Amino acid sequence: MDHDYYAILGVPRTADSNAIKAAYKKLALTKHPDRNNKPNATAEFQLISEAYDTLINAEKRRIYDADCTTATKSPGEDVKNRQIAELTTWLQRLQRDRSEQEAAVQKIHIDIPRLSEEITRIEEEKDRILSEQAAEEKWVVSVTAALLGRRGDLAQKRQLRERAMSDLMERQRTNEEAVKDKLANIPSLRAKIEYLYSMEDKLKAQIKSIEREWREGIFGWNFEY
Repeated sequence: MDHDYYAILGVPRTADSNAIKAAYKKLALTKHPDRNNKPNATAEFQLISEAYDTLINAEKRRIYDADCTTATKSPGEDVKNRQIAELTTWLQRLQRDRSEQEAAVQKIHIDIPRLSEEITRIEEEKDRILSEQAAEEKWVVSVTAALLGRRGDLAQKRQLRERAMSDLMERQRTNEEAVKDKLANIPSLRAKIEYLYSMEDKLKAQIKSIEREWREGIFGWNFEY
């Protein structure tokens, strides 16, 4: 075959009829001779129409695909495809990395309220223990004689409260440090996400540029999609 109809319309060989129609309509908006002032506008649009007529018709497309061989490929097409495949692989890695960073930020936004609630519960438990201790000390002062036989029990309770208070303070410190660390990580995560987005845009532009330059080299025209 003399022309790659798929490349002319800018669609993959797996494109369905809807994709072919959409590509043709988009090209017609800019490549129709009524809208295109280039000297070769008519010939250019005739080839676009020829490609469309062939690929939109199931029987013509079957015959066309059967007649296409690797001999009709442009020598540079393999290079182009390899470059695009490499860039696409890199793009997919960036997208996965960005998704992971976005998930990390989302998890931080979930963890911080949970940790804050835990800190609040710890504060309430500390207040309860302190109130209990204050009430008991007041009771000890008011009841001295009858208390002599219960000094051991009171000492044991005091030790238990002190141990509980120590555990609560350690949990609170751990949670507060976790909140602080998570908040500190958000700016760097967001900066990385923005960087990954910009790199994705550059790769997409590079892929589009390679495809455009290849079409220009093969057909001498610049199809914009």
